[in-house]
Amino acid sequence: MGRHASQHRHGFTLVELLVVIAIIAILIALLLPAVQAARKAARRTHCTNNFKQIGIALHNYHSAVGTFPYGTAWCEPSNPEAECGSTCTCFSGTFFGLGWSGLILPYMESAQLHDEFDYSASPYQIYTRPNTLLGATRIVAYACPSDPQDELIRIGTDPPGSGQYFSWWTTNAAGVADKDSAWRNGVVGNHPLRYDQDDGGAFQLLGDGMMLNVDAFRVRDVFDGISQTLFVGEITGGDPGSDGGGRTGSTAP
Repeated sequence: MGRHASQHRHGFTLVELLVVIAIIAILIALLLPAVQAARKAARRTHCTNNFKQIGIALHNYHSAVGTFPYGTAWCEPSNPEAECGSTCTCFSGTFFGLGWSGLILPYMESAQLHDEFDYSASPYQIYTRPNTLLGATRIVAYACPSDPQDELIRIGTDPPGSGQYFSWWTTNAAGVADKDSAWRNGVVGNHPLRYDQDDGGAFQLLGDGMMLNVDAFRVRDVFDGISQTLFVGEITGGDPGSDGGGRTGSTAP
């Protein structure tokens, strides 16, 4: 009888199932922080590798062109090299060309995208088609996976005042213009300059960084060594879905 009964016994008791479930829950609780930490480390490594790729592209650009790329190409009457016509004023101008992130595209395995920009106008307008449409391209190396705002943000209208909005993809890579601030009058968006004119007409040094307006520097121009100099820093944008990005006038070392 005892042997017959034991042959038909199978399954777990309720207590045994509860014990197994409790053990599994404890293991999950122990492993989840480790998994999250591993994912965070992987995202950080991914972002670091992006900036290494950017650094290599900057040096390859220097080898090909003879200088590092300038930060922006904004019309600026106080800078003769950036003068672009009578429509340019001290506080508003014409943003007429690719900045550093566009100039190094051929060295970021994105030569096709670089070649699609329209360079026919002199100086060409970045705020005209097809250039306004190309800005919607997501460049993987310029986006860090930890930024929750990895999305298109509204930039303006094309043509201006037409109500036809266009959007560009956010980026987490920003050129360093100065250790403190290199923006005209300290206002973000008013042309990161190397020199500015004071009320008396004299020039004063502003930016001591690498990514300024029109000014392009060489290795020998960096007196404290390029290994001690910040070219590009990480920034984050606004809140997801806010349709607006963050801007910075400086990146402190």
